[in-house]
Amino acid sequence: MKKKSVKNLPETKPEGLFAKIYRLVNTIPPGKVTTYGTIARVLGNPRLSRRVGFAMASLPQGSSVPWHRVIGKNGITVPPPYDALQKSLLSKEKVRFDKNGKPLEKYFHLF
Repeated sequence: MKKKSVKNLPETKPEGLFAKIYRLVNTIPPGKVTTYGTIARVLGNPRLSRRVGFAMASLPQGSSVPWHRVIGKNGITVPPPYDALQKSLLSKEKVRFDKNGKPLEKYFHLF
């Protein structure tokens, strides 16, 4: 029997923690942002913020999950080269930033 290589496996829907993270991120309305830590706390474990970041980084290109609405605890967006894209996507949603590049407080989504 021929063994399937990883790249030839059929696509499956995400399961478990990542699926919960993606469902939660999908509830963030346009024009709002939240942090990795906030999502982790809503999921019941504040220590999962790095996992939330990993889930966002693991999204396939072209995913409909609004990854750009999730930012770091200090309001810092993702590192280069995606920082410009993230800021551009948020600006299109009318999110405004302070002089340090952090989204203004009124744009933070509270669950």
